[in-house]
Amino acid sequence: MHVEDVNGDGKLDILVGDRYIGGGGVRTDLSDEERLEYKEISAERGKFSTTYVGQRNASIAAYRAAIQEAGGLTNEEQRALYNKMVTNKLAEDGEYQAAYKGLLECNEKLKPYKVPLTRTGHVWLYTQK
Repeated sequence: MHVEDVNGDGKLDILVGDRYIGGGGVRTDLSDEERLEYKEISAERGKFSTTYVGQRNASIAAYRAAIQEAGGLTNEEQRALYNKMVTNKLAEDGEYQAAYKGLLECNEKLKPYKVPLTRTGHVWLYTQK
């Protein structure tokens, strides 16, 4: 929502907008063979996801514990600690990076089996009389 004199008449107007994202689900016209391939790729993706999420959650949990233990850190100090304990650690973790790469590859393999994403939105202008 945005309030401004859009039409220059000296009165405030209201702009309101929304957005919609649809699609992304499995296509309903898949053959039996395609459904099997989709399930196999999804299972492979699930293994990568388990590793990826597990490593990330463990790093974030360690970071949160360190924040609690340190107590009273500034926002800047917290950002630096997050970069050290989460961002940089995960960037150097071979298992995490392999899981991330595997997720991306599986996502690409799954695209032909899914309904394409559609993004749209609307904007409404309400002017004062």
